[in-house]
Amino acid sequence: MKHKHILFLSFAVVFSIMLGISILTNAFASGEITIELKRDLNTNGIYLKSNLAHNDQLMILVQYRDKMLKSVKIIPVNNGEGYSSSTDVCTDFLPTDLFKGFLWESKESIKPALISISALASEIEAPALWLDAADVSTLTLSNGNVSNWKDKSQNNRDVYQETDANMPLYNAEDKYVYTNGDTTTPTFLENRSPFISTNSHTLFFVGDFENLSTSNSSQYYIADGSSTDNYPCYTFFYHIKDGKYYNAAIRGTTSSMKKITVSNGYWAEGKQLHVYTDNKVTTKIASTVYRNDATVEIPEENYSDLIATTNAEFDIFSIGARRHYNNSLKTSSPSACKFREIIIYPGVLSEERINEVKEYLLNKWKIEPPIATADEGLVAGSLNTIALAPDAEDDKQYASYYLPEAALDYEADPVPLVVGLHSWGGSYKSDSVNGFKEQAEKYGWAMIHPDFRGPNTKPEACASELAISDIVNAVNYMKENANIDENRIYLIGASGGGHMSLMMAAKHPEIWAAVSAWVPITDLTAWYDFSLACNNDDIENNNHDYHIKLPKICGGAPGDSDEVDLEYYNRSPINFITAAIDVPLDINAGIKDGHGANSVPISHSLNAFNKMAEAGGYTDQIISEEDIAYMVANKAIPEGIATEPVDNNAEARAKAALFRRYAGNTRITLFNDGHTKDYPAAFKFCEDKVKGN
Repeated sequence: MKHKHILFLSFAVVFSIMLGISILTNAFASGEITIELKRDLNTNGIYLKSNLAHNDQLMILVQYRDKMLKSVKIIPVNNGEGYSSSTDVCTDFLPTDLFKGFLWESKESIKPALISISALASEIEAPALWLDAADVSTLTLSNGNVSNWKDKSQNNRDVYQETDANMPLYNAEDKYVYTNGDTTTPTFLENRSPFISTNSHTLFFVGDFENLSTSNSSQYYIADGSSTDNYPCYTFFYHIKDGKYYNAAIRGTTSSMKKITVSNGYWAEGKQLHVYTDNKVTTKIASTVYRNDATVEIPEENYSDLIATTNAEFDIFSIGARRHYNNSLKTSSPSACKFREIIIYPGVLSEERINEVKEYLLNKWKIEPPIATADEGLVAGSLNTIALAPDAEDDKQYASYYLPEAALDYEADPVPLVVGLHSWGGSYKSDSVNGFKEQAEKYGWAMIHPDFRGPNTKPEACASELAISDIVNAVNYMKENANIDENRIYLIGASGGGHMSLMMAAKHPEIWAAVSAWVPITDLTAWYDFSLACNNDDIENNNHDYHIKLPKICGGAPGDSDEVDLEYYNRSPINFITAAIDVPLDINAGIKDGHGANSVPISHSLNAFNKMAEAGGYTDQIISEEDIAYMVANKAIPEGIATEPVDNNAEARAKAALFRRYAGNTRITLFNDGHTKDYPAAFKFCEDKVKGN
């Protein structure tokens, strides 16, 4: 092979779990070549994807520091998507450091040009610890006992037990490590710290807990309260920020959750308090939780008082352990816990990344939350899941929901319904549901959080007719099965949920009393171009890869064909938004969005507002192209631009408004932040809106 045209790439990469890091080049005369470098937990390896034509050949050399690890020649094959792939690029989990790659084309007739690589300089989090019981090669076994559990993150945070009597066991058939309950002190994997720091980290955990109890009332444990019941429990998300625990998600394999043997069955999950009584779980917000037989008030924002210490911890499990002190994992009290997988990241992950890892764990370990079917009816007082069959019994679409007691009391006044929409990469299980549920409980409203075909990774999602009908079906189900005020049905969403909120406002304006959209995507073609530009040297960026994801939804890149262009058009709310001219519409964008890790330029929101202003005849409210360009480029409001006053306190705004305009029923607000949302402000906007008034 003649290596006549050689390009050198050098970049610092922190490999991410299930996140594509992309290079795009117009280097080849045969067309645009897209190469995606991706880390996948399922294979514990790095792999490449390319849209090379069938007759092209591409050589990839992967080099770490000065050591050549692997060279791979990719010979593309047509697999129905126009993509070729190789999973044999590098099977080691590389730590954060210099990573080099070489790229060239083997055909002399094709002359490569420069490749832009600035988007590959990133600070995307990599796991700091990864223990996987499904990978037996990471376990050092002696007569079924585990003396060492290798850290798959390659950060050398192996955990081990030197005392034979205290070594945990391994079940090779079902793939779990478990403690020996017959020992007096079944300490698990002592003497090596898996924790990155005492401050912020995000922990994912899968394990089974049966018949747990505790003699130490300062700890929290999941237990069923009976030695005869053996219902496994799973927690798969554990979030720690500044030494405090948040969002400990617990799932059971039966229709009821476990209770805790401490203080009459109370435990905390995020900002929620769960109470187990009469074989039923109820959920409360901003109530109390017990520790050491003393009442601890839950602050409005978080459990700031419940700080992990040696003597009193807000643990629930602390990775199934009694506590994490002396740099160890312990299970001094629980006698039957099965450890399946533990992944710890330093810092706080984005919601999109959290959802990606959670989906990986759910699919790998076949974990499903307790789900009721539609014909079983709705339950009030807690966050629950329902399975809806929109078109066929085998086409169930799931939704999380919350109902106040009044929603099932047909002698009471009907209650408003808020439909909360998940983000671009989310699902009905996304953590955004907690924010919707918290506000719904505060207002006494019903809430439903539908899946609408899950993450926007396929044609069936992303404002498809199926996704639109899923949301309509979810609303209709709530109307038919609960005491809902049909004149007060509200829609709220952010990012991909903001995109879908505007689309639903346009496609079904007859449903909504008000719609609040935060940091929405309104024009998919413009968003594709933005993401593509973010892989050029002269554009500030942080690895936006939506120009890779959008073609998988729309069948190609803009301009590929009339059919592809029509898909982009039909999935872009800016082309339909004026149909919502009579709907009270609240559009919000963070002034810093579209810069750095913030993924949606504010022009999406401003252009949508201008469409509404023009359609309503409010031409004096239209924001000029020059002002939009200034705000997008400078992350600031132009001097002298006309803006309406905003009372941030009255609107319950956590982020101060910088700019406000009205055009009939539509208002636009630019606030002082980036790609984020504000649940209290969204609910406050909807509060006084009644359809027809």
